[in-house]
Amino acid sequence: MFNRYFPLVFGVLALLAAAPAWATTAMDASKGQAAPVFDEDAALEKSRAAVGNSVGGLRFVDAEGRRIDLAQFQGKPLVVNMIYTSCAHFCGVLVRNLVEAVESAHGILGEGAFTVVSVGFDSKVDTPNRMRQWGETQGVDFGNWHLLAGDAINVRKLADAVGFTWAPSPIGFDHVAQTTLIDANGRVAYQVYGSNYDAPILVEPLKRIALGERLSLASLEGLVNRVRLFCTVYDPKTGRYEFDYSILISIIIGTLILASVGAIVVRAWLREHRRHRLA
Repeated sequence: MFNRYFPLVFGVLALLAAAPAWATTAMDASKGQAAPVFDEDAALEKSRAAVGNSVGGLRFVDAEGRRIDLAQFQGKPLVVNMIYTSCAHFCGVLVRNLVEAVESAHGILGEGAFTVVSVGFDSKVDTPNRMRQWGETQGVDFGNWHLLAGDAINVRKLADAVGFTWAPSPIGFDHVAQTTLIDANGRVAYQVYGSNYDAPILVEPLKRIALGERLSLASLEGLVNRVRLFCTVYDPKTGRYEFDYSILISIIIGTLILASVGAIVVRAWLREHRRHRLA
């Protein structure tokens, strides 16, 4: 009797043995194609390779229904993070953490010094209204922060430009926890990874991008920006950036010492030059 059912038993065992391999190459039954599988290493490689890419000319709709072209944000740094509103946990953690970092950056740079956009990458679900509701639940309430929805083409182009990768999963989507900093010329300058990080991880490169391009000593603005760049430090006890006057005093003292030494050297050179002329 066992011999009669042996082929059936063998077939079931073979199917169970093959289950892991089948799971990693899950089939999309509606299309008869293998569904994409998230490859973390490849995703990080793509993200890092995106530094230097140009971002602009992509059109979205904000939470109020207004058309937005990313090119309009050029001229100042742009912070970009891509999320999906159906995410049960990690996207919310990422954005709430970003809210704290943005608040810290406002204290140094001012709210008008940079722009933030959160873009929904699940284009079928992440409508302007969904983005608005999602932003309210995450505490996004800044004049320089825009919640954007877009069609699949513009979302994909933005993702490719900033090096963002996602893939369907049983609970929604797997994706890189990534925040991208874009410079005033519209080029990817820096990537921040993780959903929960201390504010300086994002604020320090943002300071360099926002202030580092305007450090000319030939203007008062350049001098002020240099002081703001080097004399604001993060206090982990308060979670805020504060102006460190000791650094400024050290810079002033060092400058005065160098000036004094320079003056002594110049006077000595002039005396020696006059002595040789009279000899």
